[in-house]
Amino acid sequence: MSRKREKQRQNLRRVFRAEFLEAVFVAIIVATILRVFFVGVYRIPSGSMAPTLLPGDFVVAWRASYGVRVPFTDFRIGARVPGRGDVVILRLPGEAGASGPLYAKRVVGLPGDRVAIHGGTLHVNDQEVPMPWDSTHGVIHDLEPVVVPPGRVFLLSDTMENSSDSRQWGPIPPHLIAARAAVVAMSLEIKESEAADAQSHAAPRETSARPSSRFRSDRFFRVIR
Repeated sequence: MSRKREKQRQNLRRVFRAEFLEAVFVAIIVATILRVFFVGVYRIPSGSMAPTLLPGDFVVAWRASYGVRVPFTDFRIGARVPGRGDVVILRLPGEAGASGPLYAKRVVGLPGDRVAIHGGTLHVNDQEVPMPWDSTHGVIHDLEPVVVPPGRVFLLSDTMENSSDSRQWGPIPPHLIAARAAVVAMSLEIKESEAADAQSHAAPRETSARPSSRFRSDRFFRVIR
């Protein structure tokens, strides 16, 4: 009888191990699919989007907001144009591929829009755009009117200072946008010297400042607008 019970216990252990390994395998597959197609987590390296995003913010972004990208192509299933005002994550082509600099910018102009900056104020289609963010971090250079071509969008930094955005790149095709920034999941303070370097860093690259170990708890789970 004891041998029979021992055999039953061994069989149960084998079944448990098999089911556990199967569950782990399925979880890995699901997590990989979510990571590749639907959800990304990005660390903000510079202050060009302050105060919306700060250096050291870790941002959850939705990869499928503008369509699901087919791997190794620029084609998207259900492709959609970003909305005006969306904060987006992108990397530019020719800048070291997936390891190249990361950019977080705001969409301010859609195809056919006329974008200009006069006296530090953004104008779209000759209408002043109310600024929900503080753009008084430094000198803002005027921008002569630019008409966004078909199939392109115009991106700006929230500070509107001399940082890398469509004033340097020109309007970009939406397929370069990797994801729509949604939530600040967590945030780590940047050392003062590194933050200054990040804030003053100009085109074409954004800095990769190292965060300190101090949390900004007031920024956790903050919805990005």
